[in-house]
Amino acid sequence: MKDKIIDFWAVNILFILHFIFVIIIFFGWVFPSIHFIYVLILSGTLLCWVVLGYCPITRWEFNIRRKYEPNLNYKNEYLEYYFSKFLKINIPVTYIRFYGTLFIILSLLISTI
Repeated sequence: MKDKIIDFWAVNILFILHFIFVIIIFFGWVFPSIHFIYVLILSGTLLCWVVLGYCPITRWEFNIRRKYEPNLNYKNEYLEYYFSKFLKINIPVTYIRFYGTLFIILSLLISTI
């Protein structure tokens, strides 16, 4: 029981942290005061996708979720899963990877100019 409570809190904290990262990736350029954090998150995300092939936060969150939902329909992408779950929009993982990587690279290039 105690493990389930800890996992519940851990998975929800990871979800919120991930959500904050996604918001910063998309809108961090609007706030000059967080420019360093914005560039750091963009770089870290790109590095994880290129080197690891996945986001460690996503992997961690869904490994915990699978303990309690073994039939979880998860295809290695945070955005793909939650767009499908909450908005009923199915976006192919390949689109998310391609356009996400393109967006991050362009954002990094623009933010360093």
